[in-house]
Amino acid sequence: MAGNVQTLHDAQSHRNAFLTCVVVNCIGCIYNLLVLCIPEGSQLWKTVIVFDVIVNLLVGASIGAGWQTYAQINAVNIGTRCSTCDKLPYFCSKVLGALITSSFGFSISILLTIYILHVSVDPFLVGN
Repeated sequence: MAGNVQTLHDAQSHRNAFLTCVVVNCIGCIYNLLVLCIPEGSQLWKTVIVFDVIVNLLVGASIGAGWQTYAQINAVNIGTRCSTCDKLPYFCSKVLGALITSSFGFSISILLTIYILHVSVDPFLVGN
């Protein structure tokens, strides 16, 4: 290898992370299909709203942790006087893109949940 090229070797398998993503996506798919099957006047909608609020809180906490992790990998290490993003800019750009996309989706999800709470608490507040 010539020059200043650095390589990063993967020392572990990502099989467990992949299986976790598959299981979480299957649970989300089943939840969404069940929500589509709930009749319009059912009392289960209150449970769905509560569950959506809880999930939004958990997603918000994980996005906050993701932004904090990005700030730490972007910070300059005192011992080496360079950051991880200086060594691996492609990795950092992928992480930043994922964080921006997830933050945008989270904000839309929060707005939809607030609207649903607004309509379900008092449907006469929506307008004429």
